[in-house]
Amino acid sequence: MTLRRHILLLFALLLQLAAMAQSGSVVVFDNTTFDFGTIEEEKGVAVGSFTATNRGTESVTILDVLSTCDCTTTHFERTTLAPDESLTFNVMYDPKDRAGRFERQLLVAVSDSDTPIDLIVKGRVTPRQRSVEEIYPYDMGSGLRLESTFASFSYIEHGKEYTTQIAFTNTSSTTITLKLINELSSSALTVDYPSEIAPNATGDITFRYSLPEDSPRYGTLDDRFSLEINGTRSRYMVTAYGVAVDNFDSVDDILSPRAVYSKKNIKFGDVNAASCTTTQYFELQNQGGATLYVRAVECDNAAICCHLSPGTRLEAGDSVVVRVDLTPTLATKTGGANNGGLSTRIMIVTNDPIAPMQVVRVSATMVN
Repeated sequence: MTLRRHILLLFALLLQLAAMAQSGSVVVFDNTTFDFGTIEEEKGVAVGSFTATNRGTESVTILDVLSTCDCTTTHFERTTLAPDESLTFNVMYDPKDRAGRFERQLLVAVSDSDTPIDLIVKGRVTPRQRSVEEIYPYDMGSGLRLESTFASFSYIEHGKEYTTQIAFTNTSSTTITLKLINELSSSALTVDYPSEIAPNATGDITFRYSLPEDSPRYGTLDDRFSLEINGTRSRYMVTAYGVAVDNFDSVDDILSPRAVYSKKNIKFGDVNAASCTTTQYFELQNQGGATLYVRAVECDNAAICCHLSPGTRLEAGDSVVVRVDLTPTLATKTGGANNGGLSTRIMIVTNDPIAPMQVVRVSATMVN
């Protein structure tokens, strides 16, 4: 055997050992990454492929190929490979509404290993030209279109300012007048927008939440606006939403509180709609190294009462048992039970810097 052949065999063996070290399987792929390169969104689904070979001495079954994203699919059926037998299967990537770079994972389940083989598909999607209706799907009337009717904020920390925008365009051939009418106010939001919008003009409505450092306000910040365009109310409203929490800039990650809940789902099960109040419990524990304060407790269903008060204080290691009452008659009177089922949530805000707001879901089935 020549030296060159020795080197080639050694190289092949090293590749096989490396693949087995990663997955524990004798199934080896010629390439574990497929690069689609540049995909044009308007041309639709792109197709790539992977080839697997059984480098062992016994048959191995490829059980399944699983995708971590519905944008990446395979038409794969369970296949058994004899020693040295190969299999090629296609991978499809759907670029619709996925402009820019992408990288997705595939997991190949094999019969000779509990650890799946990782495959990667990647590339870049060149976006197609979008229509005005796609970019601004909300027709507010009189030619005004918005990209969204919801200005979404997450946490609003005290002493900070947060800004987001909703883009607009005027598709009409005339200047339109615009007025936002506050229907529900948190008193923490300011909005900047033009009172007049020229034909074919584009721009942004800017929403800005701000709370003073010493503000006592915690929990939901909810603002809703009607839009008046050329003096006529639009059928759509615009909403801004955020959750007011502490300022965590100076918090020590090690010496900070940690709110831990014994239950995140409270199931009352079948409840007689005419019965008296029924009760369940969960425990809130402070597993951190500093005092935990309950800042706000909210529930949007009158049938549910959570007996946890804002201002509750738990020292490190302390816990409290929280009572949750369900009053069935209130559920039926307020319409809180849809089709016999009640589903709502209790939102609890604390000074836990990792998860300031946590949700306990509550459900029940109303029966006569």
